[in-house]
Amino acid sequence: MKPIAVPSLRPIQLTSDVCDLGSALNRAMQAAGYPAGNVRVRLEADIIDLAARFAAIMRIDRLDIRFERITGDACRKFHADYVLARLITTYTGRGTQWLDGESMDDCDCGTSHNIREMRAGYVAILKGRNWDEARAAVHRSPPIAGTGEERLLLTMNHSTLPPKVRPEFS
Repeated sequence: MKPIAVPSLRPIQLTSDVCDLGSALNRAMQAAGYPAGNVRVRLEADIIDLAARFAAIMRIDRLDIRFERITGDACRKFHADYVLARLITTYTGRGTQWLDGESMDDCDCGTSHNIREMRAGYVAILKGRNWDEARAAVHRSPPIAGTGEERLLLTMNHSTLPPKVRPEFS
């Protein structure tokens, strides 16, 4: 998929039950400035599909989703997230980098590590510190500041927010 070159796109952050994601995502994409049309329909369908698969794997029904266009160094230092697990994919641009090998400590120490990089379109589920503090996936966004590169990034993880209160009818 080619980059969506619309400078007015705003980041999307939403929390939704998987069963309500279609309508919530449609509203969020419209509000964020994503133009109506085939590209947006395909993006929404892919995000909904990934959310359903991730929710099934993780046995959850409520997700936090972040979808944004990145033009600089987002998370430039290697780190592990304080989540159970996080799904991550880059639709366009360079993919997330992660450390591979025995030395998985958070590091920006300058020593060489086996740095791996996902390709655009690849999907990963990274273990977070809340899953296993000692073996969480250590990763970062690729350094792109000043290069003119852009990324279109999607992340999702289990929501820690309670579901909205729904009235019960008898």
